[in-house]
Amino acid sequence: IKLMLDGEVPEFEEILYAANGKQALELIEEKRPEIMFCDMEMPVMGGRQLLEEIVSRNIKIQVIAISGYNDFQYVHATLLANGVDYILKPFSKETLLRAVDKAVSRVKGAKEEASRTRMHEQMGMTMANQVLQQFCKGEEKEEQRIREAFQKLGAKETPILLVSILSRNASQIIQERYDGDQELCFFTMGNILREMFRTYPFHQEIFIDEFNCQLFLQGDVSDPFRVADKMKICEKKLEDTLGIQTTWVVSRKAVEISQLEENLVGQNGILSQRGVWGL
Repeated sequence: IKLMLDGEVPEFEEILYAANGKQALELIEEKRPEIMFCDMEMPVMGGRQLLEEIVSRNIKIQVIAISGYNDFQYVHATLLANGVDYILKPFSKETLLRAVDKAVSRVKGAKEEASRTRMHEQMGMTMANQVLQQFCKGEEKEEQRIREAFQKLGAKETPILLVSILSRNASQIIQERYDGDQELCFFTMGNILREMFRTYPFHQEIFIDEFNCQLFLQGDVSDPFRVADKMKICEKKLEDTLGIQTTWVVSRKAVEISQLEENLVGQNGILSQRGVWGL
């Protein structure tokens, strides 16, 4: 097989060899190859058992099974492993290359589909973030869209705790430390917030502008005092690391999505009374 494939398939970057199914499984786990030629009769671990392991471990690989037996149990094992082809010995080079072409096409198709899926998911995440930005600005009122945005970002149908954060000097820091790159500043602030609340099943920061950030939390949020303690640490870290000075308000309790707007208005009102907007 190696001789037949040599120089014939430019897409192949590396060809690995295993003397039996056990070695093959170890190689697959380590190297994650995309195509496998599997003899059904091997010592130590045969092809059927190897394919069963691949299925049970949910390993994504294109299988071309090779055997001297037209045995249904082997064909069935190949089908279960989503096999590309089942080739009977002896076989010609043309037969092998036809199977390879099918396998390569499948790999390319899977990669393209995965790329499209990632793109759609990313677009969906971006859209969800935009919906929550509009919600925090008071521009989005449709509860179903807001609920779907939270779900897209990973929130569950459980109460959410809100932390409203106001920066006293972000505008100055963005200009002096980030050369006016607002997004980079937000990304760095977000990293600190995410690290602080990484144990929470859902934590999502939404930057409204260079002064205002809203942090939504789910999980161990029934005790706002614990969140407040974390925010005190976070406040110091933001100032020590980035030079950004903040003031913040934590909701008294976690609420349903339908009640979040009231919390937003109330907490932003408290922050505005502290006389730090725009400073």
